[in-house]
Amino acid sequence: MYEWQQIIQTMIDEIDESLINHHSDQRTLHHLAKKLGYSEYYTTRKFKAVTGMSLLDYLKNRKLAFALKAVRDGNQ
Repeated sequence: MYEWQQIIQTMIDEIDESLINHHSDQRTLHHLAKKLGYSEYYTTRKFKAVTGMSLLDYLKNRKLAFALKAVRDGNQ
């Protein structure tokens, strides 16, 4: 399980980096699964098993967190 925790952390880092840099193509499930070398199905199942939330829910929450931070820190 420790190996998957490291893999999930890699995915999270990749998602955060793509959100910060506005690279929407890098946060797709297909891209992440391909980069890790696993199927999309297996990647989503393991992500949920390790984190307790679906990958889609995680993406939505991170987008919202980054948007809230931008509003808080900006002149918007």
